[in-house]
Amino acid sequence: MIAQQAGRLHVFQRSPQWILPKDDTPFTEDELHAFRTDPMAARLRRWEIWLFLEGFISFSNPEALVAAEDAGRQNLTNVVDPEVRAKLTPSTPFGCQRPLSSNVYYPVYNLPTTELVTDAIAEVRGRTIVTVDGVERPVDTIITATGFATTRYASAIEVTGRGGQPLTDAWADGPQAYLGITTTGFPNLFMLYGPNTNNGSIIFMLECQVAYIMRQLRRMDDEGLAWIDLRADVMERYNDALQHDLDQVGVWQGGCHGYYRGPTGRIVTQWPHTMFEYRSRTLRPDPDAYEVQRGATLATSTLL
Repeated sequence: MIAQQAGRLHVFQRSPQWILPKDDTPFTEDELHAFRTDPMAARLRRWEIWLFLEGFISFSNPEALVAAEDAGRQNLTNVVDPEVRAKLTPSTPFGCQRPLSSNVYYPVYNLPTTELVTDAIAEVRGRTIVTVDGVERPVDTIITATGFATTRYASAIEVTGRGGQPLTDAWADGPQAYLGITTTGFPNLFMLYGPNTNNGSIIFMLECQVAYIMRQLRRMDDEGLAWIDLRADVMERYNDALQHDLDQVGVWQGGCHGYYRGPTGRIVTQWPHTMFEYRSRTLRPDPDAYEVQRGATLATSTLL
């Protein structure tokens, strides 16, 4: 761990987040033996985890949200200094920002070599970090954890659709897609982990997306289609309904400002329902959602 190796560690915090305890209890020998000898034992354990997550990821259970914040506050008691603890205490509801879990993060602040800095950084000057209060802190190494361009999706690369329209122009008001997989005006373009598919088990969501894309590709082969392109009215209805559902997730509203929102304020990263609901929608036949063109097959792109 960095904190134990560094002679001095300064943590520059923009805003505190809820950090819940991490369930890292090792399996017992009896449990491991059961997993090895009984195929259903591991399946049942996975099912328990699945059901817990399904009931939690939509942030619709007030009791679960209260319990999460209680667990976060209990985790904070690992910080001895009350002033430091107060600076690490979130002012937004649990779920407003990306949920985190750790059993080792808070104890770092009990080390005499660790300093929590909440003043904004004004500049990096040579081998020194200067905060807005004028304090200069000499450093040897800077480790940045400043986020990433989560709302760009496939527009991070050059993609051109019908009529020569760039995807960056089509998504000027923020990315949107049907089922997070395909967007109108871009024939044969399929995406994995596209707009509004972030929640729950990303692996499961990806599996649903791959199954959906394979169904469309089989259809193209079976019907001799050169391309399929999502109808604009289908995408508009889907995204209008999706934004309505996103607006019902209370913890993502009001003063919650995170990476979830695009330039116009729309939430473009999150899926507001369960994984079962996403699976149900991606399994639903929808041939009429597409314009089609018969003929020689064009190249098909799938972007991860």
